[in-house]
Amino acid sequence: MKTSGNRIIVTIFIMLITLTLASVAGIDKPLAVYAENNLKSLDTAIEPVILYLETIFGFGISKYLFGFVAVAVGLAAYLFKRPDVSRIFLFIGLTHIITRVVAGVLKNAFLRPRPFEWLDGNDSGFFSVGNSFPSGHAAHFFGLLLPIVFLYRRFAWMLVLPVFVSLSRIIANDHYLSDVLASVAIAVLFTWIFARLFKIRTLVRPRHSVVC
Repeated sequence: MKTSGNRIIVTIFIMLITLTLASVAGIDKPLAVYAENNLKSLDTAIEPVILYLETIFGFGISKYLFGFVAVAVGLAAYLFKRPDVSRIFLFIGLTHIITRVVAGVLKNAFLRPRPFEWLDGNDSGFFSVGNSFPSGHAAHFFGLLLPIVFLYRRFAWMLVLPVFVSLSRIIANDHYLSDVLASVAIAVLFTWIFARLFKIRTLVRPRHSVVC
């Protein structure tokens, strides 16, 4: 991986962590109050779309479905002596799975109540009772689509989907802004880690070269 690519990823990660901390400090709760007072009708309109997306992306079967499928394809490609294809699918699948797992583990570590719980009077903050931080939905969609965009920059438009899902979670007061930002940071981190592990080139690579 090129040094310039490393710098881009590290810079983005640091920016996301900084924004997460800033959001916890002064943005989360005012934004939650605004969503509660002004965005309920928008949440009602978006909710069926989110349920539909959850169905398409296999939430009813397993939250790790797409990741496991990608890993299975990667292992099959390896057995059939297609190492470049194997690395690509293992990169996508493992990034998705580990991002989702780490987000789930952190939920149980931080125990943050969700915004709607805070609005209902639970003002206990972190390390109490809850599973808001970080966002599982944001981890799911960014963890799946970010490595694809990392490989193929022409698919950058696909990031509209995780952004939309993440905003919907904030609008619904199921998550604070910082919950979402933290999940994006996790996805960026593991995209970078697995890209290095599988020797995947960054976005600065030539258009038609996806592996070293």
